[in-house]
Amino acid sequence: MERTATTCEAQATKSASSREFFARLTWVLLLVPALALALAPEIGCHDTQVVAEGDGGGLACGPGTHEQGGQCMPDSVTGDGGTSLSCGPGTHEENGACVPDRARPNDCDNVDCGAHGTCKLSDFGKAYCDCDDGYHSENMTCVATCAVQLDELSLTDIGPHGPLQQGALIVDQDVAYLLGAHVWFMDISDPSHPSALYQADSDWHGGPGDAILKDNYLFMMGSHWLDGDPDGLVVYDVSDPSSPRKVGDFGTYMGWDMAIKGNLLLLALTGSVVIMDIADPENPTEISRVKSTPLGATIEVVGNYLWITSAANPPQGWAIVDISDPHNPAVVNHLGPPPNYQALGVSSGTGYAAYMNSVMTLDLADPVHPVILGSVAFNDPDQNGGVSPDAIAFLDDLAVISITGIHVADVSDPVHPMEVASYNSPGQSRIEGALAVRQDGLIVSYYQSGGLSIVQMTCK
Repeated sequence: MERTATTCEAQATKSASSREFFARLTWVLLLVPALALALAPEIGCHDTQVVAEGDGGGLACGPGTHEQGGQCMPDSVTGDGGTSLSCGPGTHEENGACVPDRARPNDCDNVDCGAHGTCKLSDFGKAYCDCDDGYHSENMTCVATCAVQLDELSLTDIGPHGPLQQGALIVDQDVAYLLGAHVWFMDISDPSHPSALYQADSDWHGGPGDAILKDNYLFMMGSHWLDGDPDGLVVYDVSDPSSPRKVGDFGTYMGWDMAIKGNLLLLALTGSVVIMDIADPENPTEISRVKSTPLGATIEVVGNYLWITSAANPPQGWAIVDISDPHNPAVVNHLGPPPNYQALGVSSGTGYAAYMNSVMTLDLADPVHPVILGSVAFNDPDQNGGVSPDAIAFLDDLAVISITGIHVADVSDPVHPMEVASYNSPGQSRIEGALAVRQDGLIVSYYQSGGLSIVQMTCK
């Protein structure tokens, strides 16, 4: 069945007849001309189209009008007398009138993904490059995913750091600071021929702990550093690495790992974490400490929280401490106990936890309750060995870890990380965690047997 809306011609004729009648009535009723004119209806003409009545049937109103109560009504709003319009579907207000909508620009219109990809729109209308296999998107262009290559540039014998010691290594531009059974500051400006800037032969009788470099100050924690100094925290000014100047010795601190957050230095001791103010690096001041279950702890700063885990056996679990108020740190969660994550890291908003020969990736949306995203197991000869607190370093979308030799994982997709390269110097034993990566891809590592290895990581 069809319903035809009243035509404009019929409405116009009816309107004219009505006006003529009321005009004559006005001459007769001279005493009430205003009333007569007020009774004359103003009949509007709004074009309509013939539409089918039935399922979904209704009026299809023309531009500037919309259906209301079975009639085509103007898109005007009386309300408070304003001039704004309430426009119907497919139209919008523009200069006081309802005009048809223009097509929304396609975000892919100005995107060229190159010969190895196609621009597509996400569910939210955002453009992205869908790249071919072997390619990935960089700055909205599909580029080849490289094959990571590791080439050893040099291997220098500097003496072992002990069978049970982890050693510590920091790389700052062209200087490598190594702490083990001996202390070496090495010039690596020519990575194929590193040379010693400074050497101290005193042993770490209790084992080297860790080191942190802030500005030109090197904070070291362990035992018997330089000239038989007692176990504890030692601070050196290394403005001139060839002639370091001792500025502080705090013999009451001995631990395994260190972390830094602004002017706060955090020390992982046995059973507790100490927070120190190092705004004046030559006079560090303890401001608080918090008890932690893990022994021989590994720590990592994640925003306003501190993660604490351990390689201790039996498993000690994983504590999370709120350090937003460093004077009053508080444990807010405890995970575990198993497994014991032995090294922690954070890069590009993703957390990493290493355990034996594997690395787990973590979602940090809620750092108090980290969620596992994925994991990767490395093809390492020592499947049951451990890693030390400083075993993980990062460069862009690559994670570098030291186990028996060097392993590299592509973590661009943290849900599916995968090993892409590995290397071990012939005749060398475990690196045991002493590893650092420079921004140009230079990997510096310290083998337990006493070799300082410098490997260049490149993308082929």
